[in-house]
Amino acid sequence: MLPVAPLLLAAAAFQPLAVSNAAATSFGINARRLSVARPPVLCAAAPAPAESAPLPPRLGLLELARGNTWRVIAAALLILLDITFYTFPLPFLGDYLLSTGTTPAQVANLIAAFTYTGLVAGLLVLVRELKRAQPRTQRQRCVSLAIVAFVMAAVSAAQSIAPTYPVLFGCRLVQGGATQLAWSSALATAASLNPVAGIKATAWVMAGNSLGEVLGPQFGATLFTRGGVRLPFAVASALAASLAAALGLAAAALAEEDGGTSRRLRP
Repeated sequence: MLPVAPLLLAAAAFQPLAVSNAAATSFGINARRLSVARPPVLCAAAPAPAESAPLPPRLGLLELARGNTWRVIAAALLILLDITFYTFPLPFLGDYLLSTGTTPAQVANLIAAFTYTGLVAGLLVLVRELKRAQPRTQRQRCVSLAIVAFVMAAVSAAQSIAPTYPVLFGCRLVQGGATQLAWSSALATAASLNPVAGIKATAWVMAGNSLGEVLGPQFGATLFTRGGVRLPFAVASALAASLAAALGLAAAALAEEDGGTSRRLRP
């Protein structure tokens, strides 16, 4: 016969475990989950890659030509060349023509030829601007300035190739008309542009005028002394052709802007 006391002690030892399992089962909790609670494993987030600083946009030639500074300087240079073209033949033109048998009256008439067509062209430009219904766009102004620069280059090249009295006289007539178009277009362009380096655009144009009066005679006398009568006109033609190309580039750069404006204004 088994001893009773050891059996009672074993039953008393297993009674709390049975009660706890029964209570856990009654609440719907799995007893196995009560044994060990594992802490959640947290994964550290990978650091975000450092954003590189944006590179400054590279300005192409068309972007520069579209800018305000390009057009202001181009307009000022056109006036500088215009005044230079008027003044640089003065130191040597009289002596050169007299050496070829030209009379002093013809020399005076040649020098004054610049103002004959200048007066007529000025009146025509005034009448045309009074009849204009809409103001010119920036591209149209650049096209006008480029045409003037091209004309200046062409007449200077002609005088360099054939520096005779009839050619010089005809070229001076053409230059007088181009001067009026240059001044009207350059001033209108400068009035519509922003200041450059804190100086108004019209002041840059007038500075070109003053600088041309100072540099023109020195330019002509120096080149005439070194290369004769053809050299000053050849160098002047090259300078005017370069400026015509710069103004033409500005007109091409502004073509898209003016196209969009005209489409918006179209009914």
